[in-house]
Amino acid sequence: MKFSACVEVLYPNLPFEQRIAAAKKDGLSAVEFWSFAGKNLTSIKTICQQQDIPIVACCVSTNNSDYAKQFAEIGLIDEASPALFSEMCKESLEIAVNYGIDNLIVCSGQDHIEHDTAYKDHYLTQSLICASEIFKDSPVTLVVEPLNLFNHPGTYLSRTDHTERILINVNSPKVKMLFDIYHQQMSEGNLTTNIKRMLPTMIGHFHCADVPCRHELGTGEINWDYLFSEIKKAGYDGYFGLEYLPTKDTSDGLPKQFF
Repeated sequence: MKFSACVEVLYPNLPFEQRIAAAKKDGLSAVEFWSFAGKNLTSIKTICQQQDIPIVACCVSTNNSDYAKQFAEIGLIDEASPALFSEMCKESLEIAVNYGIDNLIVCSGQDHIEHDTAYKDHYLTQSLICASEIFKDSPVTLVVEPLNLFNHPGTYLSRTDHTERILINVNSPKVKMLFDIYHQQMSEGNLTTNIKRMLPTMIGHFHCADVPCRHELGTGEINWDYLFSEIKKAGYDGYFGLEYLPTKDTSDGLPKQFF
């Protein structure tokens, strides 16, 4: 199994760029982070090359403050979303290709648009279709991440079945789900059934943290031995991003029994 360190949250006592070397030293196979905006990507790339560790994911982002502000307001579910998101995808894809990033992550945004579900689903689907055209000849996959409503009140996309319906309508191998095991357990449970239904074609990446407190694997209610075994049987051979809030020194809390 291949694990990626989300260096936004792991190794919190180290400066950001030193977290990459720490992840490599601890036996992790890759790193990932959230937004690329404001980060020294040249330095990050150099460190990753020196450490021989890839960047497996980051979020669709932008250095255009006007785009960022508008996207924070409308997400993927407004009539203005497809054009705006297309511009952000073009910028993000160039970054991803230049820095060898496999997956770009996006969330739906907040459900405060005063329209019905059909309207929001339409523009969510259209936004992702536009993105699929931008990504189609690239090595990069767009992964859509639902979030749970407990930690993210008002988020539009929170359930696996809703995400599945959207992806079926998008109908592109370049757009998949980021199945965050923490978020989906909080949102709906039924992890194994939902994951096995979506694999192998509709999940492009996993995130891992235990429930209910989003800490290390083994600190909560999820049976990780069983779940990882079932995911492996279902044919997944990609990365599992460790995106939890450490309660101890990161090196001591890693699930090294699964590495």
